[in-house]
Amino acid sequence: MVCAGATSELQSKLAARRYARAVQKLGFPAKFKGFKIQNIVASCDVRFPIWLEGIASSHGACSNYEPELFPAVKYRMKQPKVGLNIFASGKIVITGAKVREETYAAFEKIYRSQQAVDLSKHPSGLVPTLQNIVATVNLGCELSLKQIALRARNAEYNPKRFAAVIMRIREPKTTALIFASGKMVCTGAKSEAQSKMAARKYARIIQKLGFSAQFKDFKIQNIVGSCDVKFPIRLESLDSAHGPYSKYEPELFPGLVYRMKKPKVVLLIFVSGKIVITGAKERKETYAAFENIYPVLAEFRKVQL
Repeated sequence: MVCAGATSELQSKLAARRYARAVQKLGFPAKFKGFKIQNIVASCDVRFPIWLEGIASSHGACSNYEPELFPAVKYRMKQPKVGLNIFASGKIVITGAKVREETYAAFEKIYRSQQAVDLSKHPSGLVPTLQNIVATVNLGCELSLKQIALRARNAEYNPKRFAAVIMRIREPKTTALIFASGKMVCTGAKSEAQSKMAARKYARIIQKLGFSAQFKDFKIQNIVGSCDVKFPIRLESLDSAHGPYSKYEPELFPGLVYRMKKPKVVLLIFVSGKIVITGAKERKETYAAFENIYPVLAEFRKVQL
């Protein structure tokens, strides 16, 4: 028998005994043996916003953050052995504990490592999430793409369609475009550290195939970030007031394209309040661009009656 839904150990045991008695009353020789708590689910609210990307970057080995799939960091703690779902709002869900003390210990441990939004760096109180990093590397040698495609796992090569091998790895979840010249483009990473780690893994794969590949000139070419200001925006008015920098053609594209000069990035601004920032070469440029545009967005906030 599995008993779920109780909110304390005592309630769980009491409910399990009642179910056993109910089965006994039906005429079965039921006993009550081997009662054991298998999982405790608990929640807490730290009452401050959390920088999820910071947690994912600094705790990459034990955390997973894919906001397009799930809005929280999935954190796997080894001691005690529990899983935590950490939300940007400050809400925490802890699961996998067998005793109450493990839940408490896990929360105390994660609380000390949580990163609140630094308002001196992010006055808006919001931190854009890095969604994709595009980086380039020079492997320093000529490559036989056909040999790589034949011998490497998760590699595909169709020279009639594209003049590069497309290779993928799961950790970090990225894609590499490998050219015969030895140049490589790595996409899909969510942080600078992940991007460099992935690029090194691809270089090692090429080395293991017998090529004298090196790891030279690693450079981030583009960072794509996103944020949600949580309020609707009057795009037509924004476009009229910022004509030299903005372009809004809703019949062609539903977002306003805003070309910022400093830092030199492009922002896609949607009526829902969703923002996409692209073109940055450094994380701080993404953050600076968002802080620059936030007062403008607040000025053109759509008031809903």
